[in-house]
Amino acid sequence: MNVISCVLCILLLITYLLLPSSSQANYPKVCLAISLIMLNGAGFFTLFPAVRDVTLCNDHISAANYTNWRCMWQAFFVVVGAHGAALWVSVRVYTLFALVVMGKSGGGWKIFVLENLFAWGIALTFGLITLASRQTRFVYGRWCGPNLSLAPIVLYYPIIIYSVPYVIAEVWLLTKIFMVTTPTAGDQTNVVRSSNVARRWNTRPAALLGRQVEALNPMKSDN
Repeated sequence: MNVISCVLCILLLITYLLLPSSSQANYPKVCLAISLIMLNGAGFFTLFPAVRDVTLCNDHISAANYTNWRCMWQAFFVVVGAHGAALWVSVRVYTLFALVVMGKSGGGWKIFVLENLFAWGIALTFGLITLASRQTRFVYGRWCGPNLSLAPIVLYYPIIIYSVPYVIAEVWLLTKIFMVTTPTAGDQTNVVRSSNVARRWNTRPAALLGRQVEALNPMKSDN
């Protein structure tokens, strides 16, 4: 399933890149697709039985650990992909929040650099910590990853912690959009009145409409 997801993400990335240039400006979605490719692409290390045995086992008795480079890189891709996906989603939310709620439009190379340092920088930092710790093992059924003592530090808790602010920002943003797009009671009354007037106007005979137009036209009345 992970390989199928990876292939679909690759197709999604190709679609993003082949869209008109106006759509390519939305680079967070391109980076999100790359993160998902890394996360799901780690499944290629265990796609076939022969490759899976080499990746997940050092020998017939012991499971893979940091001495197996395949196991280490699979864990690296899992950590970087998971963090990258969550962070690039948050970048998109913060950008819309700044535009809709705060009235500030982002742009320029400085914002571009800051967003990439924020998203890719944090993701790669946790990935390198995972490699440097030498605490990667076969612990996820068909996957290698940080062992059970390291996983909360480099994977679970960080993603939960920095996901909370952008969930709050997302709820705030959706509430703001709902308030702006939902008409008030007075607006709804005016809409109903306008529709009723338009309905009555359209059902009157053409002759009556002509007389009303002449009566409402002061220039013709004067003549």
